[in-house]
Amino acid sequence: FEYVLTLAKYDASYDVRDRARLVRALLLGDAAPSLAAAARRLLETAKPVPVWRSEHEARAQWTLGSLSHIVGQEVTGYAPLPPHPADAPPRAARDNELDVSSIGQSM
Repeated sequence: FEYVLTLAKYDASYDVRDRARLVRALLLGDAAPSLAAAARRLLETAKPVPVWRSEHEARAQWTLGSLSHIVGQEVTGYAPLPPHPADAPPRAARDNELDVSSIGQSM
């Protein structure tokens, strides 16, 4: 903590330097022990853990990258992806040769 206050003392922003000086005087200063105790109670209180919620949580029901996912509501014609198959499809379904001889000849 003192290291951070020392770093803040040399910060380029005068606001950071002033705040560090104030916090150092309140928490580490010996001038007014009652003030330091009150400042400790005020600044070092137990705070609740923040609850993190994703702003995109409601969009998780649509396929990522679909128009429905982008606009946040179901669009006419939306069809979700089918579930991933438990068994792999046969290899022959992926090993088709592409006939490139007819590409570009109709022009």
